[in-house]
Parts: sequence; C-alpha cells; structure tokens
Amino acid sequence: MKVREKDDATARYLDALRDLAPQIAVHRSAFDRDRRLPDAVFHALADAGLFRLWLPRALGGPELSPLDFMDVVEAAAALDGSVGWLVGNGGGMSRVGGYLPTAVDRKWFASPRTFIVSATGAVGKAEVVNGGYRVTGRWPFGSGAPHASHFMGLATIGGNQAPDLVRRLGACRRMGLRPTTNQTPDVVERACCMGVAATVEVL
Repeated sequence: MKVREKDDATARYLDALRDLAPQIAVHRSAFDRDRRLPDAVFHALADAGLFRLWLPRALGGPELSPLDFMDVVEAAAALDGSVGWLVGNGGGMSRVGGYLPTAVDRKWFASPRTFIVSATGAVGKAEVVNGGYRVTGRWPFGSGAPHASHFMGLATIGGNQAPDLVRRLGACRRMGLRPTTNQTPDVVERACCMGVAATVEVL
C-alpha cells in the first residue's frame, strides 16, 4: 500500500498541533466548565494558521486538499474533540475567501484570528427596506460563536418567505449586518454535544 506523503504546509500544521498539545492539556478543564475555548487556546490555534486551512493560495492561504485538511482536523481532534470541531469549522469556512471580492477578502483575512461562524438553514427573515434589507431571526449551531469575527446566515426574502427566494446574505461583521436598531447579534447558549461542549452555540 502506498503511503501518502504530507506536503510542507500540512506538516507545519501537524507540528504546530504537537507544539500546542501541552497548552491545550493545561486548559482542558475549563472547556466543559465555560462551554468555550479559553481565549489563550483560541488565539494560539488562530496564530498557528489553523483557521485558514482552506483559504485560497491567492490570498496567502494554504488551500489544503480535502485529504490534507482532514489529516489536520483529525490531529486536532486527537488533542480534544472541541479543538478538532472548531479547527474543522473555522478552517473549512476560510474557503469563503474564494467567493468574495478581492478587496473584501484582503480586509477580512488580514488577521490570522479571523474566524467565520456559519449557521445552516434559511431560518432568518429578510425584509426589503429602503437601502437594503432588515434581517431578523435565530440561526442554530453557530459553533465557536464567542470567538467570531464574522457571522454568516441564510434568510428568505419576501413576505411569503418562499423557498425559491432563499438567498445567501453574505457574511456580516460581528457588530451587525447594516445599521439597524439592534446591530449586535446575541449569542444564546443552547446545545451541548458529548465531547465537544466547548464549541456549540446558537446565534
């Protein structure tokens, strides 16, 4: 059987995780208690580039292959389930860099601590207003929400909220979509999954 060789970028991430293992072990007791990663652990993962795994090469990212990506996520999960879950989610969501205008990409991903939280399901409601949309709703399973620099959600547009009108409303800054009476998303803790208690939030 032929053994697949790791490229240099993948090897660097695996080495970084090995280096971070003692720090993660020191803080692990806080994971379940606080239902989130401690800032020190999150920042160490981010500064090691572990939330940029699928960022396009054109933007300075590694753009790992799916197999290399999963090797890194597996190594992160071996240290702790919550760490693996957030590396998978954060690293995976860096792929949005391939869909946004270059100027936006360079602004969003200027910091290695950019962490995009995305919730599935078009459960939000977007009403057409003067100058854009007013978006309201609650989006489930926004893993890592306390650390988010940007949120992404889906919403339906129109009074009947017909499924064929579902559109992606792009990613919004953590401090709000557009100026409204309430610009700050509320993070409401709901779900708790065995082994990944430090990850799951509801927006």
